[in-house]
Amino acid sequence: MRAVLLTLLLTASAASFTPLLETKRPFVPKSSSTLASSTTTSSDDAATCIAGTVNCHVHLMTAKDLPPGWPNWWLNWMGNHRFTRWIARDILPWVNPFRNDDLLERYANLLRHGTSDDCQEDNFQFLNACYEPDTKFVVLPMDMRSFDPDNEPEHSLIEQHLELAQVAKDHSPGKVIPFVHIDPRISALDEDDCLRDPVSFVRHLHQDGLGGVKFQGIKLYPPFGYDPNDLLHIWEYANDQQLPVISHCMDSAMTWNTRDNGYGADKETLLSYTAPSAYVNVLRDHRNMRLCLAHFGGNQEWKKYLNGDGVGSINGHPLSYFSTSEFKEKDWVTQILEMLVSGFFPNLYVDTAYTFFEKKLYKKHLRDALELDEKVRTHVLFGSDFYMSVQVKPKEKDFTREIRRSIGDDLFEQIA
Repeated sequence: MRAVLLTLLLTASAASFTPLLETKRPFVPKSSSTLASSTTTSSDDAATCIAGTVNCHVHLMTAKDLPPGWPNWWLNWMGNHRFTRWIARDILPWVNPFRNDDLLERYANLLRHGTSDDCQEDNFQFLNACYEPDTKFVVLPMDMRSFDPDNEPEHSLIEQHLELAQVAKDHSPGKVIPFVHIDPRISALDEDDCLRDPVSFVRHLHQDGLGGVKFQGIKLYPPFGYDPNDLLHIWEYANDQQLPVISHCMDSAMTWNTRDNGYGADKETLLSYTAPSAYVNVLRDHRNMRLCLAHFGGNQEWKKYLNGDGVGSINGHPLSYFSTSEFKEKDWVTQILEMLVSGFFPNLYVDTAYTFFEKKLYKKHLRDALELDEKVRTHVLFGSDFYMSVQVKPKEKDFTREIRRSIGDDLFEQIA
């Protein structure tokens, strides 16, 4: 029935880290800027949450920053035409009104924030209205050319970063903390020799700035098909500059089932690039670099952890253990917890982005993990993964409240 309705719809439409100076976890680099409150917008779908929150993981990119095939061809096509966009936003959620978290509803929610008529400022205004005025946001751009190398986004990588710089510039200092996203195999700007090399691109945006704004960290996405251990020059620069890096560490990724699948890499290879164990040597050799493994391993790895025998009994290990097959074969949550508890990786962090929107996880087990050891508690950061998070429930405005109620005020203040 759903396929018939969708066909009819398509046929009809075709005919017509401010600086975390106050915390013990200085993940975002220090800045002398003072934070002033920013004006929020009113919305029927947004309300204020908790004062003083730092959300370390959000996205603002629009359809112009995404290749035509993301997340699939028909959704992207509908999103780029006014009439079909209206159908997708307002009709798709009702194709199956009796099912919670319906796939079509999730797609419709994505379209609300990623259509071609929107700009990054529009997305930021919606996001900002979900939080108290003094909330700060680490914004992560994405170089999506690897998703579909044959069909590049309308906006270049430079244009995406330049638009983000303008968002940061238009708000009070420290309100928007922009990071640089790079795919180390692709030049950022082919026609400009000074930006052809990824490290030069990072250096330019970090030291010289773009549009009058200096970028404060690096975003990586190894599931696009590269091994973190091959990024020596990136790690060296981040280490020398004490620049924070956020890297995707979740058991699901947009490249698992794509046609090119990370430049030909199979899923198991991509998983090995994404696992916490891939960063053992990186962290060991670069002691001044702060690395956040985003998503705390992801939902499926949390389920493996909770079904295992080691819950609540993470033990210390010698440094040599983290290079063994025994360690690499463990679920990613156990890997992360063992690395943190060991004390050998003091600049390793994780964030709560997307994963803890699932109530069964954050209602109890995040609190259990935070209470496991102080070295865990002081290295978990609050992030939501907006606007990827609009696909799931609760809504952005409710997530902060619910996770705070679940783990308690003291622990929430620690991570956020």
